[in-house]
Amino acid sequence: MSTSDQVRAILAATTRAYRSDPAYRGRDGLFAELDRLSWQLNQPIRIALAGTLKAGKSTLVNALVGAKISITSNRPQTTRHRLLGIATFPGGQLQLVDTPGIHGEQGKRSGKAMNRMMNRAARGALEGVDAAVLVVEAGRWDAEDGLAYDALHAAGMPVVLVVNQVDKVKDKGALLPFIAKVSDGRDFAAVHPLSALKRKGLESLVETLLALV
Repeated sequence: MSTSDQVRAILAATTRAYRSDPAYRGRDGLFAELDRLSWQLNQPIRIALAGTLKAGKSTLVNALVGAKISITSNRPQTTRHRLLGIATFPGGQLQLVDTPGIHGEQGKRSGKAMNRMMNRAARGALEGVDAAVLVVEAGRWDAEDGLAYDALHAAGMPVVLVVNQVDKVKDKGALLPFIAKVSDGRDFAAVHPLSALKRKGLESLVETLLALV
């Protein structure tokens, strides 16, 4: 049983005991506080997903939710609007905001107007969230990933790094040096190498996210 499950169980047992004890009859204020705490514990945690356009954010959301809720493609910029998925687990609930990515507009890009629109949507998705997940391709970290991290860190929220697509890395021994290099000088709440497509490594990520707030 997770820590959050234990807290819920203790709170539920305490509430039942108090309600059945004659000494606590008429203590509406106490019951109201217990109900408030119970409601708060059952509130979903809002998680914003960000990163480069090919990192697999939509695939990760789909894997967590258990259904296809956004566009996935081998071509970048296929997620046109913010999409919210709700993933429910025994330990709690996650509201996932899948963003089109926070990235710069330097270099040659098609559809500059679309890039600007997608940037605004991604930055807007950071408002009102509890934590963020930065999704990157295994073995690849570039300026766009740095911009994404800077935006999330500046928002003052916990940032979890997801190193996705590890199934495509032939030399698994190269993952640890890559993670160490990326983490150097950056304040990640946790780092999770996984494969969203193969659904490997998701349980550990979920446990981390549910424990963040």
